[in-house]
Amino acid sequence: MAMVVGLLWATEPNGLPVRTRIAFAAVIGIGLTWAGFAGWALARRPLFAVDRVIAAWLAVTFSALMTLGMTTIALARAGTPVVVACGGFGATLTVMASVILARARAYRRTLLARRHELGRQVY
Repeated sequence: MAMVVGLLWATEPNGLPVRTRIAFAAVIGIGLTWAGFAGWALARRPLFAVDRVIAAWLAVTFSALMTLGMTTIALARAGTPVVVACGGFGATLTVMASVILARARAYRRTLLARRHELGRQVY
């Protein structure tokens, strides 16, 4: 996604409006962050519980930023129904990502407690 938007931006014959450049930069940044996380996760020994927590934090962060951006644009350019729709959609995504984060952290705590319990056992 980041590469496609970057190539589209690079091959644009005329200068893009400032808001479009900001949006393209945000999409490229988000895509590169996810790609960097994927590369990092694949390059080391997987710790799936930690990976879940990091991915959930990324999802919460980007969902909240998207909600802020959509709502800000809707406030500047549209009426109340569009603002409510954008805010509601973004809030729904952010809440869902937050639930996933809570579940990932609980799963990691369970695994850490189990590791601690197994470390105390004498064979």
